Amino acid sequence: MLNVPAWFVQLPCTNRLSRLNCVLKLPDHTVRVLNRFIAGAPFVVAVLLPLGLSAATVRQGVELANSIGLQSGKLYCSGKSARDSIEKGTAKAMSDSSISMDEISSIDFSEDIYSVPMIESFFAYTIDNCPARAKRLWREINESM
Repeated sequence: MLNVPAWFVQLPCTNRLSRLNCVLKLPDHTVRVLNRFIAGAPFVVAVLLPLGLSAATVRQGVELANSIGLQSGKLYCSGKSARDSIEKGTAKAMSDSSISMDEISSIDFSEDIYSVPMIESFFAYTIDNCPARAKRLWREINESM
């Protein structure tokens, strides 16, 4: 048997709604509004929560991939190895991005839509800014990866 306080059991009210009303001394309509709010809150949370956790758009992913390639190219031209420049360029581009980490983790960089712009911007930057190193870039990437 439940341990219910004696004063609650002895209330002259007949049903639960009126008992709550008797204890809190609230008008009936206020108690009904409170009950509707309590019943509806989980539904509202369930509907609105995914809106804040949406995945990154394709455009945001491609912009991030271009940024990764650009940052990697800058680091490669500054004398770092291809492997280091890709790792550090990726970290720098992600930290500079306005996309949340949850959205970034939803992007699959192995897909062509993201990997091609990343590679193109990496090679374009190195060809334009350090052509002597750009000649060895493909070989160095294949050897280090």
